[in-house]
Amino acid sequence: MLSLLDRVKEKKEKLMCSTCSKKHFLYFLSGAAAWEALGHLMLQFGNVLPFTLWGITITHQLNNIIIAVAGVISIGLLFIAKSGQCDCSCKC
Repeated sequence: MLSLLDRVKEKKEKLMCSTCSKKHFLYFLSGAAAWEALGHLMLQFGNVLPFTLWGITITHQLNNIIIAVAGVISIGLLFIAKSGQCDCSCKC
């Protein structure tokens, strides 16, 4: 049977370091931006444009800009997340 101190040490070894947590958060944000770009691609090819939502008219041109910006943000966040070095010995 493990003592309480051994359990705490074992649990601490399983936790991610702050660098790994930041990397995983950046991966999540990158996926959210990619989902935004895919959603706008579906709008573009779904023949629902132009439409007005909350007083803003989404046209084909505006939608193209949104797709490009969301794609660049997604790729940029993915690049930043991949380039980070992990300080601990975890496998992330």
